[in-house]
Amino acid sequence: MTKSAERVVLLSMVAGGVLAACSYSQPTLHKAPVREVQPSPAPRPASPVAVPDGRAAAAPPAPAPAPAPPPPPPPAVEEPAAPAAPPEAPAGVIYFESDVFRVAPQYRPMLEEHARRLKADPARRLRIEAFADPEGGADYNRALTEKRAETVMKMLRSMGVPARQLDVRAHGAGRADASDPAAWSRYRRVELVYQ
Repeated sequence: MTKSAERVVLLSMVAGGVLAACSYSQPTLHKAPVREVQPSPAPRPASPVAVPDGRAAAAPPAPAPAPAPPPPPPPAVEEPAAPAAPPEAPAGVIYFESDVFRVAPQYRPMLEEHARRLKADPARRLRIEAFADPEGGADYNRALTEKRAETVMKMLRSMGVPARQLDVRAHGAGRADASDPAAWSRYRRVELVYQ
């Protein structure tokens, strides 16, 4: 029996089983033998046929090529990297006791770090701004803030920072609030500001 005849027989059996199940008679259980159906092999290309003039006939057209895979997605557009943040600057405020212009020893490591940064970048400049509390007169506070700023500048110079990288400003009591003596300690300071 040929393969196509086997298929017809198999389809007949399936159809007969469906019809039997749909009939009004007493249901009976039919067991059809289960056979494994082998897929038919792919058709072979036809061999060239000779044409009356002796040439071979053109080959049948080739099967359509498989569809091309979809194009890859476009490359992700990378956002330009944000500029690297500069390394964290060391603390920039030195506080003083009342009527004192000497720098407390606890601030020396901070000043050494500022000196290291300034020596590493000769184009960088540091402004030393000195402030005072409102206690005492304007002339006294101006002189005191000048001494505080000069003391910090001399310490940085002794650590190897060139004078051209340092700028000194003495503000005196400036805008200090004289009504709150408890807050005066925060006015007695030198701020180190990079330019």
